[in-house]
Amino acid sequence: QHNTQLYTRTLHCIMKKRQKRTIIEKVRNYTLPILLFGIACYTTTGGIGLLHIASEKQLAYQNALNNFMTAPPGVMDQHTNTNTNDNDTINSVSSMAGDESSSSSSSYLTMFGAHKVPESLARLPRWLQEYIAWHAEQRKKPVSECKFLIIPCLYGNKCGGTSDRLRPLPYWLLLAKLTERVLIIKWDKPHDLHHFLIPPPGGLDWRSFPEIDQRVIRGRRYQRQNKFEFVHAGMACGDDVSLVDCTIDYVVPNIKNQTDPFVMVSMPGNQPHQTINDGNMFMQQFSYDDEMPEISQWGYAEMFSDIFRVMFEPVPALAQQINRTMASLGLREGEYTSTHVRARYPAANSPLDRKSRQKMDKDGGHFEFTGAMMKYAMRLSNNAIDCGYFLAPDDDLPVLFVSDSHHVANYWSSTGTKRVSKDVEVKVLAVSRTEEPLHIDRDDGWPGSKPIEFYSVFEDLLMMGGSKCVAHGIGSFGSFGAGLIGNKCRAIHRKHNGVAVKCPNDRSNRVMIPTDPMLMKLLMPEYVSQSGN
Repeated sequence: QHNTQLYTRTLHCIMKKRQKRTIIEKVRNYTLPILLFGIACYTTTGGIGLLHIASEKQLAYQNALNNFMTAPPGVMDQHTNTNTNDNDTINSVSSMAGDESSSSSSSYLTMFGAHKVPESLARLPRWLQEYIAWHAEQRKKPVSECKFLIIPCLYGNKCGGTSDRLRPLPYWLLLAKLTERVLIIKWDKPHDLHHFLIPPPGGLDWRSFPEIDQRVIRGRRYQRQNKFEFVHAGMACGDDVSLVDCTIDYVVPNIKNQTDPFVMVSMPGNQPHQTINDGNMFMQQFSYDDEMPEISQWGYAEMFSDIFRVMFEPVPALAQQINRTMASLGLREGEYTSTHVRARYPAANSPLDRKSRQKMDKDGGHFEFTGAMMKYAMRLSNNAIDCGYFLAPDDDLPVLFVSDSHHVANYWSSTGTKRVSKDVEVKVLAVSRTEEPLHIDRDDGWPGSKPIEFYSVFEDLLMMGGSKCVAHGIGSFGSFGAGLIGNKCRAIHRKHNGVAVKCPNDRSNRVMIPTDPMLMKLLMPEYVSQSGN
């Protein structure tokens, strides 16, 4: 009616000025076609309106995403992304997700998925198994009946790269258990985590939902997210108090006393790596009877492999990309070793000056594969490949070479082999790319980027997770790959200062330290009488 009146008034003015047409001609020539066009638009868009013609793709995405974000485990497998170009469209049921076909177009991966959840869950400590079951029941309830512990990485904050953000998961799970809250992971820098990883059916559904998303103030630091209660875990008590004492005396009581259903806890990803190690070893105190593995430098908890498989699998579009890549390289799970070189890491022995090293690591670029930088990268990668080979020298396995520099990876992709001894030449495989993998923690949050632009990061990581063995250097990304195979077979080929170390060496030796039984009695007395915690 509004449009009809608008055009009627407009044409009336024209008539008065020109006095050439009658009212009947105006209705016939102008108003009637406009009304017919409006009716057609209304029908096509399901009643959205004349001036807002929304595409079916947009509507389908919004409806599916709303359901996808709030669906409990067991429902999420009904929403599968089959768009191989980006991850912006979520479609319903894909027959490929559960198909054990080896087709390179399938989103089924042998390394991750629903089929991995039961065996991984069975290996976790009893208290964590019970928390995961409780978490699933809570996610079925209305949001108003639950309390949540939110692990954020938001624009405007430094929270580290992929590994720094996810390495503390054992500690966060313990904290969620002790505070009886539902663990939620919320990112918007550069994109939310569910654009890359989703919970497998039957696993722990950590995804955010609209009630949380709507409260996040973009660009605000954690402490200024005034719509959330905020607890700064790990650093709240100062440098003189251990993370264990701080957690027991401050963090847990503070969270328990919060009446707000949404409590945000800082991520320690940009803190010294030892803080994360302390948190993960604290979690291990409740997971081993007498002795537990020590975690040092950028190491992962041994049970992280199973935690990851209970919480994550790649989105179908990413899984399909991994399948295509592995098929093109001839890789099969457990039938190759991996080695990772962080060539752009700002190590002291890099040929670049300090300022260039720091900028290159996060922002990318500034890597000329010539002269001193080329010699430096080749020295590191030659040693890394040797270490990858010597982890399983009798198995005649190819070495998958992974690096944050596409220049170095492309070199080995084109070379194809490397002589590791006088009589042995090993097959070297690498993904050939035209651009370097992006570091997800750039300060500006990569404005205007799309999730697909970061797929290569997760592709490299998850392919390392299918290896028999992993060799890695400094930085925690390569260590993440070793963590995905439970640290069962790994080597460290660089020192903390960046200097290459020949293999074999003792840098990855497993060291056991005693647990403190008093912690279990204090915080989880109900499990004290049970063996096999």
